Amino acid sequence: MRMICSVAVLSMTLVTKLAAANEVEGFRLGMSMQQVSQLVLEKGYKLSNPVKSGQNWTSYLLMKDGPNLSFCGNVLSSVGKSYDSNLHEFANLLTQWKSSLGEPEVEATQKYANGFPISSLRYIWSSDDNVRRDISFWQYSSQSPQISFGYSYINHPCNAGH
Repeated sequence: MRMICSVAVLSMTLVTKLAAANEVEGFRLGMSMQQVSQLVLEKGYKLSNPVKSGQNWTSYLLMKDGPNLSFCGNVLSSVGKSYDSNLHEFANLLTQWKSSLGEPEVEATQKYANGFPISSLRYIWSSDDNVRRDISFWQYSSQSPQISFGYSYINHPCNAGH
C-alpha cells in the first residue's frame, strides 16, 4: 500500500511540475525524429507502428506505458501521456494548473464506441509561447478513469489553415 501511495504522489508531483512545461519524460517539443529515436532506446521503449494522419503528420505510442508522440514532418509537435487515476487527483492537479496557467478553455464531451460511453472533461491553455497545454479526465464505459496531459504546438505546418 505504501508503494502505491508513493507512486501516486510521485505521478501527481511530476504532472504538477509539468503544467508550464513542454515535455513528457524527456520527450520535448521541437526534438527531431533522430533525437526521439535515441531517447526511445535509452528509456527502453518501443515505438508502435506509425499512424499517418495527413501528408506530414505521423503519430506513435511508446510501448511499456510511455507517452504518445506526434510529428509534423521530422519535428516532435505533440507529446502527451495518460494513466489510471481518480477524481481527487484530477481536482488537485487542475487547481494547481489553473494557479500556474490561469483560466482554461473547457470542453466536456460524451461519445459512444461500440455502445459504451466515452466521457471527458478537458481543460486547455493556449499561450503566447506557441504551446497548447491540456489536461483531461476521461473514462470509457466502466473502466478506470484516466488523466491525460500533453503539449502541442499551436502553429506549425501540419495544421496550416486550421
